Amino acid sequence: MLRSKNLTQEQIAVIRKLLLKGNTSMNISKKLNISVATISNYRAYFKKQGDVFPDNRGRKPKNPTLNETASIQIIKSTNQFSDTYKYNINGLQVTFSDKPRNLRIGKKGMVVEF
Repeated sequence: MLRSKNLTQEQIAVIRKLLLKGNTSMNISKKLNISVATISNYRAYFKKQGDVFPDNRGRKPKNPTLNETASIQIIKSTNQFSDTYKYNINGLQVTFSDKPRNLRIGKKGMVVEF
């Protein structure tokens, strides 16, 4: 069994809760004024008990991009002069006279290749 290093059961429960939420050992040690080594030891102890912690080292949190959230509706209309291609992107209608070969939508803009 792991020695408690004078931590109360409430502090140990808080450490477990913060680790399960994905906080780093450094963040927890700053919040609770406990050494990083102590937090790492408790993480290892909790893992032996069967807890699984998120592994988010060096990864940026994932934010949905416009590509993942955009709803695109393609409407091809034919009139007597030429074909027009209409795209309804999140309520904004974009019209092209020729069919785009590639249409990429990102957070900061849209790229259309013909």
